[in-house]
Formats: sequence, C-alpha cells, structure tokens
Amino acid sequence: MAAAIGPWSDQVWIELGGQLKPDFPAHPPLAGEAFLAQTFCNAIEPLVNKDKEFRLFSRTVARLRLLLGGNPLDDLDSTDLADLPPLKKEFLDYLRMASGVSAADELKELACTAVRESNSSRVCTSKDVTFDEDVITLAFSDRICTFQFVGDRLVSLSKTHAQSSLGILQFLTPVRAALAQVAEGDAAVKTLVMANASNSASQIDATKNSQMYSGGKVDSFRSLYESVCNFQLLCSLATNDPNQSLLVQKLVEYTDILVDVSGKSFWEAYRNHPHLAIHAYQDLQHILSAFVVVATNSTLSKSVESGNQVTLGNYSTALAVANGHIHNLRAVVNGNGLGSFRDVPHCSTWFGHSPSATHSAPNPHGVGDRGAPDASRAAPGRATPADLAEVTERLGTLGSLEFDASAPGAKPDFLDKIPV
Repeated sequence: MAAAIGPWSDQVWIELGGQLKPDFPAHPPLAGEAFLAQTFCNAIEPLVNKDKEFRLFSRTVARLRLLLGGNPLDDLDSTDLADLPPLKKEFLDYLRMASGVSAADELKELACTAVRESNSSRVCTSKDVTFDEDVITLAFSDRICTFQFVGDRLVSLSKTHAQSSLGILQFLTPVRAALAQVAEGDAAVKTLVMANASNSASQIDATKNSQMYSGGKVDSFRSLYESVCNFQLLCSLATNDPNQSLLVQKLVEYTDILVDVSGKSFWEAYRNHPHLAIHAYQDLQHILSAFVVVATNSTLSKSVESGNQVTLGNYSTALAVANGHIHNLRAVVNGNGLGSFRDVPHCSTWFGHSPSATHSAPNPHGVGDRGAPDASRAAPGRATPADLAEVTERLGTLGSLEFDASAPGAKPDFLDKIPV
C-alpha cells in the first residue's frame, strides 16, 4: 500500500485541503492502476477511523430505561405497561462520546451543575444532596456507560467486587480529604491516557489504574438518607422526573422511615450498636440490586432496544424485595428491641467493624461505649494516605475524648506521650 500511495500522497493531500472525507471504505488498487484522490480517501479511511461510536450505547440506554421504569402515566390506555422514561439529550450525547476521558469530564460537568441547582432547592431530597463531582472518576463514568451495577446480594459478594461495580457505596457522603486523594490519582490517570492517545493498548492499561471512590460515611441513618438523595441526583441527570421511577420511590420510602420521628428515636436508643447503619446500607443495596436484575435481563433489554414496551409484571419480584425490606424496617423501628438488626450483616467487615456476636444494650443518652471492639486492629495491611485522611476527619467530629485509666492496658504516662 505504501508503494502505491507514496508518489501521490503529497499531491492528494494538498488537493483535498488536508481533509479526508471518504464516502465508503475501499481496498487500494494494485500498483500501476489509476489512483484518484477519492480512491486514496477510500483506501486510507479504515486507518483513520475517527468517527467512532460507543458500541454498547443502545444496550446501555435500554438498561437505564428499565432501571428507572415506573407506573404507567394517567393518559395511557393500558394500565399494565411500565413507563420507561426517555433519557435526556445531553445524557445521550454523553453516552455516545468515544473518548473515556472526555466522557468522564462531561458527566462531571453535568453533575456539578445539578449539585449547584440542588443546593439552592427547597425540596428536601434535593437540598440534602451531599454528592461531590470528584466522585466521578474515569472508572465511575466507565461503569455508567457499560451499565455495571451491583446486581447480586451482598452475601455472595466480596468487598472488592462491590467496590468495582456501581452501588450505594459510591453515593455515600464522601470524606473530603480521602476523596481528594482519589481525585488526584484519577487526574494522573487521565493525563496518562491522553498521552497515549495513539496507542489503544496503552490507553486500556492506563485506564485500569482509575478507581472508584467507595470510602463514604456509614455512621448514621442520616448518612444513608443522604446516599439516596445523591443517587436520585444521578438519576436526574438521565431523566426529567426520577421521582416517577419505582426504584427511586422505594429507596425514598425506605429512607423516609430512617429519618422520621420513630427512626430518629430508634437511632438515639441503639446508636452504640455497631451494625445499625450497616444494616440500612445492606437493605438499600438489596433494593437497588433487585431492580438491576430486571434491567440486565437480556430478553427485556433486547425488547426495549427493538422499541417494544414491557409490562409491570416484570417488576413484581423487585417490588416484593423492596417492600419486604421496608416492612421489616418499619417493624424494627416501631418494635421492642433490635429485631433482625441484632444480627451481624455479611458486609460488616467492609466498614471496619469486627463480626462480634456481642450486642449493645439500649443507650438513650448516647454515651460512648468503651467496650466496643477496636476496629483499627482488625484492619490488615498498611494504612493508605486516604485511610489516614478519612480517620483524621472523622476523629475531628468526635469532640473531646476522655482517657479511661481503668481500661485494660492503660498506662499512667499515656497522656505525657501525646504531643499537644
């Protein structure tokens, strides 16, 4: 090919004004045959390949619409068909972007604008948004574009799996100092990806170094309520009215119980129990996963891709799972004792809690529990800068600390060794 186009390359390039706009790809002619400018364009087009489109675009759109499906609108004739909302034009444009770095930056800009508008809103679920646009890393955006959400029950997952797919973890209120470490690392990854723009293999290798932030706060019922507000914000980037989504409705219904009068009273009484907030996180993730199972059903997604509608019956299992968790939470909060929240959840060790079988007694005055296990001793490996930053920020919220000289292992000279 080089022998065929070499003699004409400079002349053709000048005649075309430096532009290659082929109508269709073609194989180069044999040496010695007539070689016109358009033939040259057709020959070189497969190598240029500049107008790429994300190949999973239609599947991702179908799955997002299924995930956010809701009850039929009042003006529809059929009452058994789910309302699958159309996605916003700007969000569709984001999904079509070929460059991962550009797509991540675009989603971050969309989120930044949405957060600014939410913080000035009078609606509680908007005003209480704590989402930070720095959470949107290259890896986060990639999971959105390929629709990689946690779809299994947590009991069958490892922490690594939960951290590598989108879920409630990524929407928890972030610890700012720890998030800054992740954002700084992602910026370095983006620079490396752009530097290898001409080398696809190197780009892929560099992209693998991007990580999703998953170190948000799970220290109260309020933090779980905020995570749903943050998830609802992301849904608002994709659709005009996320409140019509059955998934969003069930997540909001669950967290409304956490922050109402009974939920607050329950939290104050049993706040020393190490697993209360983790139980709520686990329930919310299971509700989300139930709807992800519907969205990733290959038969349903292909049907939606083909322009067909789906019935509400396809959401019956997901609704049953959600209602089960909601009814259980209501029974626990309004009951006598911890109920099922007394059990140790499978994911308790993900948040630094030891899977101890001991139970805390009611604590109506909110006094600290000195007998609680030291979670830091159970953490394997060396602490990362992000871990230290997170611990430092959380300690800053505890106020004054009291030294108990009667505690096992306490030494009289302990206070003397602490720099002030």
